[in-house]
Amino acid sequence: EIHTPGLLVPTEEHAMIPIMKFADFSESFIDSPGLVSVTFNCLACNLACSGCHNRKILQDSHLAVFTEPEFVAMLDRIAESVLVDLVILSGGELTVYPMSEIVALVRLVKSRVREDQLVRIDTNGTNPEVVDRLVAMGLVDGVVMDVKVADGLSCCEEARTVLGVSSPSAVGW
Repeated sequence: EIHTPGLLVPTEEHAMIPIMKFADFSESFIDSPGLVSVTFNCLACNLACSGCHNRKILQDSHLAVFTEPEFVAMLDRIAESVLVDLVILSGGELTVYPMSEIVALVRLVKSRVREDQLVRIDTNGTNPEVVDRLVAMGLVDGVVMDVKVADGLSCCEEARTVLGVSSPSAVGW
């Protein structure tokens, strides 16, 4: 099941990027060490994690989404910025959308940002075939996967087991 907030119907005047809806973005100095990044969060996910850092935007049915012209204008501002090194497409979960729409989105982003600005997707890892295709097509410069743990279990303990490390510092805690 894909969790999406209330759907907005695009008009001719305010078209939206296929069905992908982005209603949040942020700048970061810590998402990729040594790089300044801008993250766009899509409003769909195939999980409902209790500890999700974007749970608020995924559950808010009154959020306005960026129209395609607004999204393109933001990308153009990013391209003009000498500070931004990386554009991150995150979620929610980007890979729940149809492949053709993901490809169209990533191509749009790549066409608007500077050649030296990287494009990365952050994923929960539930659709590895989509990630594999994006990488094989050379559309993304990187992929980051969030390790998910079952509700009620110790996040640190399970993540250490999954990652095969013994110390909390090895996974950033």
